[in-house]
Amino acid sequence: MKYLKYPLLFALSAMLWVGCDSDDVDEPEFDPTETTGALRVNLVGMVNGANFSLGTAYTLSDGDRLRIERLKFYLSNISLVKPNGSETLLKDVMLVDYDLTPSGNPAIPDWTNEFVVDAPVGEYTGIKFDLGVRQDLNESDPSTFGSDHPLSASTENMYWPWATMYKFVVLEGKADVGSGSFDALVAFHTGISALYRQINTISQAVVVSENQEANFNVSLDIEALFDGPGGQIDLSVSPLTHTGSGDEFILAETFTNNMVAAFGN
Repeated sequence: MKYLKYPLLFALSAMLWVGCDSDDVDEPEFDPTETTGALRVNLVGMVNGANFSLGTAYTLSDGDRLRIERLKFYLSNISLVKPNGSETLLKDVMLVDYDLTPSGNPAIPDWTNEFVVDAPVGEYTGIKFDLGVRQDLNESDPSTFGSDHPLSASTENMYWPWATMYKFVVLEGKADVGSGSFDALVAFHTGISALYRQINTISQAVVVSENQEANFNVSLDIEALFDGPGGQIDLSVSPLTHTGSGDEFILAETFTNNMVAAFGN
């Protein structure tokens, strides 16, 4: 069904609320004296079984063609799941960015579609994270974070000064919706706490060993962002949302719910 054609972490969290500076955020929940290794999490974009890349034209299920030029989003409460079902928080918030172009500024990290975090040595059965910036951090001031932090003011185009909150997802590009050329602007900027979502556990066995780096791959089905459980989005009708209210919010919610289901192994 075409969208709109048928309208339809524990005490640490409290500390973050009070402080919200770069020294208070991203402290692991596990005991820092524990023996640790490293975990590399790779968010692999996929389209029809092939690796996704910015600037490449893809045909969606409804025949529209889309060329995504920018895609980045925040993940919060990144945790590993143990065999007994308990969770170990690794990171409060991370930024995923599919633009692999180096920033050229040594003070600003090159956020990409993968990141490395410390993790306690042990066996795990999966990973969990939330989509967006959780409320206590979403209400923080970007200027209170160092330039190397994902919530820093130096992170381009991920904060709404007028709304004093972060953008959870930024997807921008151009679409060909029947004209034969990519002349339709596409922009999905989602945010506000009502669109914060928990992602189901992504099951995958992983062993973290001391002084070694383990890998955990998470797929993101790019096409499913526009055709998933939330509903099918017709870019010829609804190519833009900055969340807002009314139809704009409904579109942002549809996109968000699709994205939640687009993560997998």
